[in-house]
Amino acid sequence: MPKVPDPFMADEMLDMISDALVVVQQDGMPVYCNSAARMLLPEGVLLGAENFYTLFPAQDQDKMLHAFKLAQLGNPVPVTPSFSSAQTSSQTICWTVRWQPAKGVWYCIGRGIDAPASGSRLQRSLCITGVAGFDYDRLADVFTYISPNINILFGLPPATTFDLAAFWERVHPDDVERMRGELYATEGQPARTQHQYRIVHPDGRLVYIQHYRELHYDAAGKHSRSENTLQDVSSGMLSLQALLKSEKRYRALVSGGSDLVGIVAPQGQYIYVGASVTHLLGYFPGELVGRSAFELIHPDDLPALQQQLEKVLPEKSIRFAPYRFCNKAGEWRWMDTRVTNLVDDPDINGLVVNSRDITEEKIQTDKLHELSLIAEKTSQAILTTNHHHRITWANKAFCDISGYSVEEVLGKMPQELFSSANTEVEQHDNIQLQLELGQSLHQELFCHSKDGKPYWMNLHIQPMYNEARQQLQYIAIGKDITQRKEAEAELARSEQKFKALVQEGTDLIVIIDEVGNFTYCSDNVRKAMGYEAHELLHKPLLQFIHPQDVESTLAGIHRVKTGQQLQGVRHRFRRKDGQYVWLESKGANHYDNPLIGGMIVNARDIDRQVELQQKLDAAERSKQKAITSAVIKAQESERSKMGLELHDNVNQVLTTVKLYNEMFLSGYCEDRSLLERSSRYLQECINEIRSISKRLSAPTLGKITLHDSVHDLVESINLTNKLQISFHPVGIFGLQIAEDMHLGIYRIIQEGLNNVIKYAQAGTAEIRLEFTDGLLQLVITDDGKGFDTSTRSTGIGITNMKTRAESLNGIFQLRSAPGAGCTIEVSFCLPV
Repeated sequence: MPKVPDPFMADEMLDMISDALVVVQQDGMPVYCNSAARMLLPEGVLLGAENFYTLFPAQDQDKMLHAFKLAQLGNPVPVTPSFSSAQTSSQTICWTVRWQPAKGVWYCIGRGIDAPASGSRLQRSLCITGVAGFDYDRLADVFTYISPNINILFGLPPATTFDLAAFWERVHPDDVERMRGELYATEGQPARTQHQYRIVHPDGRLVYIQHYRELHYDAAGKHSRSENTLQDVSSGMLSLQALLKSEKRYRALVSGGSDLVGIVAPQGQYIYVGASVTHLLGYFPGELVGRSAFELIHPDDLPALQQQLEKVLPEKSIRFAPYRFCNKAGEWRWMDTRVTNLVDDPDINGLVVNSRDITEEKIQTDKLHELSLIAEKTSQAILTTNHHHRITWANKAFCDISGYSVEEVLGKMPQELFSSANTEVEQHDNIQLQLELGQSLHQELFCHSKDGKPYWMNLHIQPMYNEARQQLQYIAIGKDITQRKEAEAELARSEQKFKALVQEGTDLIVIIDEVGNFTYCSDNVRKAMGYEAHELLHKPLLQFIHPQDVESTLAGIHRVKTGQQLQGVRHRFRRKDGQYVWLESKGANHYDNPLIGGMIVNARDIDRQVELQQKLDAAERSKQKAITSAVIKAQESERSKMGLELHDNVNQVLTTVKLYNEMFLSGYCEDRSLLERSSRYLQECINEIRSISKRLSAPTLGKITLHDSVHDLVESINLTNKLQISFHPVGIFGLQIAEDMHLGIYRIIQEGLNNVIKYAQAGTAEIRLEFTDGLLQLVITDDGKGFDTSTRSTGIGITNMKTRAESLNGIFQLRSAPGAGCTIEVSFCLPV
């Protein structure tokens, strides 16, 4: 056993710790200081000549006094005042104050720390414990000190000013009068008091406060001021209230309930009997306490009951089969009992017995059992339940429909068997409510069998009563109506599909009788035409048709009546706002169908389509007009060019020939050289006319090859002496290509050479036409002035060449620069 250290050794150990330790009496005088404290405290304190509170500035002395008072409540209290120590001019020390009630002293342990951190820790500590405080000057009726965390305790924002008005505003109205009497009392008050009251936070939360007061009196013995400490004790109070409420509820349930509650010793004697035994069996509880329960059980039921009781100890809880129990009047009452083993519970130390009188139910059940043989032979499902809605019997028909055995359904609630994901919760609630009101019920329920098969049950539930109009049980008779419900569901789906197709579709559907009146209109006529369906019923169709379309509409109706189909008839229909809308209608003859009795017409809104078609037709006409104008303009331009060439070239040459002939015939000049010149000039005219004709007409593609047609084009231009062209064919001799390809290449060459003649100011040009491995390449170059392709817009000639190439799936490229001539490259892929 370790040896207890002597006082000297204890002092030595205390001197070795780094924290300051001061033991302070109730009058504030220190009676012990360790070496660390002597390093911090002034000499007067060490000699016991000065009060411990004199260490602290005046503004912190109240703080220390509050810490000492809080410590007396039982928990150590941290506090962080500042004071002048022996070693430093100013130092922040965190003191922990602990009260020792046996010796009547405080143990103060001090440690130097950073002041802000210390203050933060102190505030957190006080907030966690729910402690705050204030000093109250009774004479001035004001607070002279308020702890920083008082606003937290009262649920107020930190910046809120806490004063007497704020205090009384938060005190619960029911506690204000009592607390004013306590706080303002001046006589007969002890030095220390404590009170409990409630405050209400701004958010409505209720807080219970334990209020400790230390009263101070002046020289005349009058109450002058008080030191107040407030602590949140809501948690304990709410727990206590919950406990009292729970106990009250338990007593109400046990005393006024329909069950008999008792505690029986393992040997069978009653230890406790609930008050409900009086109105259930006629006994007072004291008459049964100490008496054996076995004495009151029917002798025929006792052996089986004792066997069942032996199972309670290992199984902890067991439900007994119904047995008979003798009431005070000597009558045998059937009881339904559950026993729970709580022998090992020191607060119970016995078997808890819950019994319920089921005599009326048992009698009724026995009677129903006699009827069960008849019920077993019916095709309708039959269930019986007790007044707690637990199933007590089921016939074979119900088992066949639901898939459950009798053993599986006994004791269950019917909704456990009838429930389905598709059954509305409100439907079950409605059933439960009607049953609780004792009303009979007729309901169709969607259910699932044990194996998940869905079925519908037409259920009729009837409550059963005894002669005293006490509800004993329920009888439920059900019929399988699955086939009928499936037929109804199919009809509903069909109607829904019809509504989706007819009512919600984009087409208007109407029925016209023999005289042309509406007998049916789909609801979407409101969205399409602005009418409600009933506004059109029994009104003539022609009233809404555009006058110009009446004749065609009547013709369409006639075709339907004569057995023809009415399809694609376009007409205008007047909307409710007076505007006409284009519709396309088709109809079918159902005059002989008694369900319809008219012509069914489907009409589709094509107003937008007609509008677009009209715009398209107008655009086509405008485009055709522009094309015709362009063609005429091109023809006139070509004729003008041809006229200029004939005038500038052929006409001048022929005029010269005419002059030479007149000179020779008149004898003015008989030199035969005139005739030779005339003949040469005539040949030039022939060549020029041939060149013009070549440019104006396509080659005879069916008779010559691509090589020959290009060769003739080059020769005809060379005869004019306006441009010298060299032709270099490679691999195209005898090449056969499609006529459109032949013409396209010819026109590209022709257009390219015309551009060279007109704009290039070139002396020579070269054409290279080469066919290799399925690729036909055309290259046209000239030595003309060229142009900047980045700044000059593409002319119509170049555009025509590019368009022709792309229409034949060719690739067109043009390269040119100022002073560098021009090169055109076109390539085509031909089948090998």
